[in-house]
Amino acid sequence: MTLRPVAEILPSSWQQALRRGGAEPLETWLEGVLEPGHPHHEAMRRYAPETILAEWGSRFGEERLVFVCGDKTDRMLNHRVFESLLGIDGVLELQPVLNASPPYAEVEMLRHFNLSHGRGGPDAELWTRVMRQVGRRMGDAPPSGVGQERVRVPRWAAERCNEQARRSIAALEASAATVVGDPTHLLVDPRDHPVEVAAPVEVTMQSAGWFTDIVARLAVDELAARTRQRIQRLEARIARLEQARRPEAVLDGASTQDLLRALGRRARSRLGRRS
Repeated sequence: MTLRPVAEILPSSWQQALRRGGAEPLETWLEGVLEPGHPHHEAMRRYAPETILAEWGSRFGEERLVFVCGDKTDRMLNHRVFESLLGIDGVLELQPVLNASPPYAEVEMLRHFNLSHGRGGPDAELWTRVMRQVGRRMGDAPPSGVGQERVRVPRWAAERCNEQARRSIAALEASAATVVGDPTHLLVDPRDHPVEVAAPVEVTMQSAGWFTDIVARLAVDELAARTRQRIQRLEARIARLEQARRPEAVLDGASTQDLLRALGRRARSRLGRRS
């Protein structure tokens, strides 16, 4: 398992929640995630090292678990660890991946779209699929003229994340698992985080236009794909009905159950005509 500071993971987790139709502001969402007993907190605890040690360690043995503590200054660390587990050397290379975090202003635009559209209704699934794709496009191909300010957790959240990280570090040090790297890398310096994080209240015309265009295009593509699937299902159903109505339906090799069903259909059809 690869481990990163929770304070650095939370902005991405919040954005994933928005892509699934969420509409909570960052601060409200963070309060839930960092509050024990809250559903958001319980969901995030599944990935905590102490939870993994308790659940996986009891089934497979802690000594069979490997935790890799990431290092921001060494992007090849995970590659080298994986190579050592496979017994190879110098094979894996960094790949250019378009998976940048979108600017905060774009993320807020997505959140406000969810607010205005709502999470219910007959088209909720459609919009969820569309907005997931929009969210990926926002990071991969941001429009020109958009501010580059990224989502960051405020200082109070970073301090709370450090409290959880210290519990995780203690659990790792007390376990029989193999720990690669420095567990203290799970901590962050709260002074590097702003005291308050103000949500952007405006976006550029270029950004708003790009967002509207990509939402419309993806929605049309999704509706077209659904229409094609419905047509295919109808065509398959018509073909089955036509096959069932043919008098020269093949009986050779048919099972007894199929023959009885065919006789039953003919009997019901004749009784219906007589009545």
